[in-house]
Amino acid sequence: MNKKEVSFTSIENIKKEIDKATSKQGISDEINDISKIIDIDTWVKIQDNFATAINLPVFLIEESGTEIAVSNDFPYFCKLINSKEKGRKACINCRKKNYKELKEEDTNIKYFECHAGLFNIMTPIKINNKMVGAINCSSILKSSRNIAKVIRVAEELNIESVELIDAVNELPIKQREDLVFNGTLLYVLSQTIPGLVNEHKTNIEKINELEIINKFSNEIQSTLQLNETLKIILNKIVKLTNAIESSITIYKEDKDNKILERYTNSKNDLQLFQNIEKQIINKITNEKNLKKIYEFEKIEDEFNIKTTFIKKIKTIPLLMRQKIIGFIFIYLDNIEKDKNLELLQIISSQSAFGIINAQQFKEINTLAIMDKLTNLYNRRYIMEKLDDELKRAQRTERFLSIILMDIDHFSNYNNNNGHPEGDKLLTKISALIKENTREIDIIGRYGGEEIIVLLPDANINEALPVAERIRKAIENYPFANREKQPLGKVTTCIGLVSHRGKNKTKDDLIKLSDDLLYKSKKAGRNKTSYRIIDEKSSEILQSQTHQ
Repeated sequence: MNKKEVSFTSIENIKKEIDKATSKQGISDEINDISKIIDIDTWVKIQDNFATAINLPVFLIEESGTEIAVSNDFPYFCKLINSKEKGRKACINCRKKNYKELKEEDTNIKYFECHAGLFNIMTPIKINNKMVGAINCSSILKSSRNIAKVIRVAEELNIESVELIDAVNELPIKQREDLVFNGTLLYVLSQTIPGLVNEHKTNIEKINELEIINKFSNEIQSTLQLNETLKIILNKIVKLTNAIESSITIYKEDKDNKILERYTNSKNDLQLFQNIEKQIINKITNEKNLKKIYEFEKIEDEFNIKTTFIKKIKTIPLLMRQKIIGFIFIYLDNIEKDKNLELLQIISSQSAFGIINAQQFKEINTLAIMDKLTNLYNRRYIMEKLDDELKRAQRTERFLSIILMDIDHFSNYNNNNGHPEGDKLLTKISALIKENTREIDIIGRYGGEEIIVLLPDANINEALPVAERIRKAIENYPFANREKQPLGKVTTCIGLVSHRGKNKTKDDLIKLSDDLLYKSKKAGRNKTSYRIIDEKSSEILQSQTHQ
């Protein structure tokens, strides 16, 4: 089933629809058709964004079990079943049965297994305490694949069992905590609908809020760059609250611990705000029961600071699966009661999703360009960077230097100590190279135990000291069992090319560096061989240095 395409209805049209469904006394108890109570186009916009966030089909249903509005495409497994009339009816009857049970049980969330063995989550939509519809999230594979049930369903519907098994194998398995988390989100989503059918004035405010939410959802989904995502969030928070300052502090994993990173669009007194935020974070993280929003008004007494312009501070913990991933701080110059608290909470929840998505995108991109063992750039990426840096050097007529290095007798170290120790050696050498290069230098694993370093804007007088610093740092480091190496220590051979000009390609420079590396090997190892190619002055020099 294709995702329903809708155009966003104007506010005036929505108002007219609400006027039709709303009387001065409220909504009639006789009304049980949800499509006559809310504006479906508006609702689908919200539902679409939600379904995209959790990456599952989400749909609005009525008491008969029929879908009114569907967001996100059904997986092929469900499409196969729905392609059969018997399967389609079974799906509708399954939803109808569970709708009835949800209504009778009067619960907020119902988890159930459908006739085909997939997990579903259903939450009620209530108007004036009367259930008029439900939101269903489907096509969830829980714990494991019940192949026996899949075969039975295939036989009942006259579908090739192999095809249906292949289709169910394409579905990712969801963990229990994912189901509970999605169920909670679905319930929160279902509570948005009653807000569309309150008194007329409230409706208009709610619709304005929904437009804000919809626009914000589109904006935050328009980018997967973390800095851009945070900029969008901060701009929205400031506009929504008329804040004099707003910032976001998020946790960033750093190997074995967490560090906090602060983002803001402002250039106000950084130290003042950091001191306040540090105190607030310590206070919140020590609490057992988190609030949705924290408000502070006695600023000077609370934080032991002097300030005349901060009258109120709002702090919103950003949560993902009951885990704090960061905080939003809002600084106000008045203490008037905020009418946008509910909207602020929704924006904050969407912000948490946006931040997590951007962080995960960044991690995935990082994994795609990094060597897992050494945490250096991989060969593909480093060659792309070499191409970029060479073009830049040719354009600016500046030097580009390349270091290509190889660990002496690395196979001997592996044979004597085992490959795990060899991996540790390579990892530590990579760290030593990072410690002894410049901040702008680009380091990558070229292959095996070969490592390449690109030194932009570095002539031989700048590049050679870096190469020698690396060589000596490795030579002097007390690696485990280094005395068993042929030279009595762990050493490296280095080939260094320092080039300026337009006649050499990146392959030419790699070949020259490699030739110089082997020149160092032939000269007895633990040496740096270098060559200067300056096409601008027609100068080609070659030399060699060693301890």
